[in-house]
Amino acid sequence: MKKQIVFLILFFAASNLFGAYEVKIAMYKNHHFLMAMVAKVKEPEYRKNIVIQKKDQSYYVTSPVYETKGEAKKALSAYKKVFKDAFIQDAIKQKPPTQEIKEAVIIEKKEPKIEKRCSAEELLSNKTVYLCYENASTSSQKRIVQMDFEEEYMEYLPLKSTYDPLKISYTFKDDTVVLPMSGLEFVHKIYKKEDNFLQVKSFTDGKESSHTLRYYFKKEDALEFLKTIKNQHLDQSQNQVSQNSAS
Repeated sequence: MKKQIVFLILFFAASNLFGAYEVKIAMYKNHHFLMAMVAKVKEPEYRKNIVIQKKDQSYYVTSPVYETKGEAKKALSAYKKVFKDAFIQDAIKQKPPTQEIKEAVIIEKKEPKIEKRCSAEELLSNKTVYLCYENASTSSQKRIVQMDFEEEYMEYLPLKSTYDPLKISYTFKDDTVVLPMSGLEFVHKIYKKEDNFLQVKSFTDGKESSHTLRYYFKKEDALEFLKTIKNQHLDQSQNQVSQNSAS
């Protein structure tokens, strides 16, 4: 029973890593009117990440997949100022669409520049990497996850965890790591190789999450990056305090 509880705790930690929540924003038939409504979303970080999918004669509007419900609630608050019927849906529980999506339009969506396609197998087979977040919630950016790519399983273990590693089956496919879990397919796609880390984007059942990841080859480099992120948050907090005092 204890092993089952530990497994569930680690599974939900892994689910947070790969993204689990999505905001269902609206559905329109008039594309011109839809774009006018989208322009009314004041917060740029939410407006530029809106995803529009055309299916038959209608346009379905959603957010990217968020890793935590807290992030999804913040996005929902921004969207509901314009789209009153927006709501949060659990991406882990929702079923894939039964109809083929004929056209997908991403509004102002900027991808990391793709240079040379990387081979995930060559870079990661029988290797250990340390996963960090480039952009995500503050709690996620404080976390480093050790990922050991062994022959049959990838062992997933957040640093400072008191539990045994979670063993996850995986496959390499071109520049991606495919991780099937609980009926879903989580994919990490390598966009760029730097000297000491890989830049990675994550997808859940083909839907892109809202964050970019880094696979560091050395723990020391991952810890140094984590220190940089903490300093950035500290500077932002101090600036906010200064602005509030001035006002």
